[in-house]
Formats: sequence, structure tokens, C-alpha cells
Amino acid sequence: MKRDGGVGFAIRSTLVEKIEQLTRITDGLMKLRVPLSCDQFLSILSVYAQTMKSTEESIMSFWDTLRITIAAVPSVEDLIILGKFNAHGGREHTYYALARYSIGKVNGNGLLLLQLCSECNLVSNTLFRQKRKLKVTLTPRQSMGI
Repeated sequence: MKRDGGVGFAIRSTLVEKIEQLTRITDGLMKLRVPLSCDQFLSILSVYAQTMKSTEESIMSFWDTLRITIAAVPSVEDLIILGKFNAHGGREHTYYALARYSIGKVNGNGLLLLQLCSECNLVSNTLFRQKRKLKVTLTPRQSMGI
């Protein structure tokens, strides 16, 4: 099996013993579960979504696995999802409620992310106003070394 990359967590060594559970679900999805207080827990998902150059089957498999993983987190448990979704939320009016401060045009992963947020009652960071330079992690010019 060829591995192109994956996800992980960087954790302060003093916190390692407090981790309840660390699970690799796929190369692009990991779950970390930590106890808070009074029998409460926090689940953190580290995500790296397939790019739009991947096959439709692998893209849909990723999103289906993410949806199942989110559904498996008890509703009384806090949940944070961090990562690279390779998604553009777009500024189209149809998606304005979920991607109010996004930029550009929506792409396939953007639609899938917006759908996931809607289905799972999640809030994306595009609901919050940010400086334009903080909205993208890599621009086409940067990826070409310009």
C-alpha cells in the first residue's frame, strides 16, 4: 500500500498520560479523546480530505467515513474538528448561511463540507469574519513557487 501522507497530533508530553483514546481511522482521519472534568470528554478529529484530483470513489469514501466518525461521538461530548478539507465554501447566495465570509467559488469538497456542517449541526470558521490572508493556506501562486 502506498502512503502519500496522513494526519496526526502534536501533544505536550505532560498531557500524554491523560489521553483516553487515540485512534487512527484512516490515513486522513484520526480521533483523540481526552477527559475534561466531571465525567465529560472532548473528542478532537484531525482531518486531511482528499483533493479534487482524487477519484470520486475515494473522495466520497473519505466524507462518508468522516460522517460516520462524527455520528459515533456521543452528543453529550464536546467535538472539535481540525484539518485541511481542500474545500472552497464560495460566496454564492445559496450557501451564504454556512459560508458567509468564504472567498472564491464553491468546489466539490466545499459542497460536501457545507452539507456535512448542515447535517451534523457544525459551525465552520467561514461564519466568522477574518482577514483575507487568513482565509486560505496556499494560493496557486505559492504552490508554483512564485
